[in-house]
Amino acid sequence: MPKKKGGKASVALRTAILLLVFASCAGHTPPTKQATVGHDTESLVLQAQDAERSRNYHAARKLYQQAIDSAGDSTSAAYAAKEMASALSFWGEYEGAMELMLLSLTHRERQAPVWHDLGILRARSGALPAALTALQRAVAIAPKSARARVTLAALLVKMHEYKRALRHYRTLLGLKIPAKIERATHRAIKLLQVEIASQQQPATVPQ
Repeated sequence: MPKKKGGKASVALRTAILLLVFASCAGHTPPTKQATVGHDTESLVLQAQDAERSRNYHAARKLYQQAIDSAGDSTSAAYAAKEMASALSFWGEYEGAMELMLLSLTHRERQAPVWHDLGILRARSGALPAALTALQRAVAIAPKSARARVTLAALLVKMHEYKRALRHYRTLLGLKIPAKIERATHRAIKLLQVEIASQQQPATVPQ
């Protein structure tokens, strides 16, 4: 039986990638409302968020849904669906959150943060190819987004697509990123190089 390779390196790699994802997401700016969102939609979403903060989740759900149903244009509908999706995700209702993310993208397709969050939830559910599609879309829309690229690379590592992940980490170093993410990226690159090299070594056959 061929010798199993990459044990310790793989564990270190997964740990480093996970820490890098946390570091990249920790300080990101929350998505902001588009300037063209209708006043009534914005008002309903703000009321829903107030109800949510008060832990009145039933009222919050109704207000979010009302904001979606009464939206007078595609931008407002996309915004309301995105905000309700964010709430459902926070409540642990991932299937509903993904449905609303898709609804938001139907109204306004070029939303990199929504594609990113959809990719994360798809990966959480085990739908890795669909997650990959969503994260690739996020990177295509916002190629300079470190957050989207880090998450995409981490998914590729999870899928054992180490060479593709390595290309994204190298691209990441050319972006404006905080020093702690740059250090973590260098470490991830070194671990990926070790993992790739170990896979290219011929398997040892017992005598």
